[in-house]
Amino acid sequence: MAGTKKVTLGLGFNAPILNFNDANLDACVSSFIQGGFTFARQACVSVQRIYAPKNIYPLLV
Repeated sequence: MAGTKKVTLGLGFNAPILNFNDANLDACVSSFIQGGFTFARQACVSVQRIYAPKNIYPLLV
């Protein structure tokens, strides 16, 4: 009875960042901060997870 409806889905937690050993960490961290806080987590494509190799984890933190 409702028929066809247009919908918008908020697909949060779908924006991981992959950080590799050869990345420029200074540029990465700056981008992570900007991407995580620009929309105050109100955009489904803001930075939500960061994956990095164990050897560069301390440098990112």
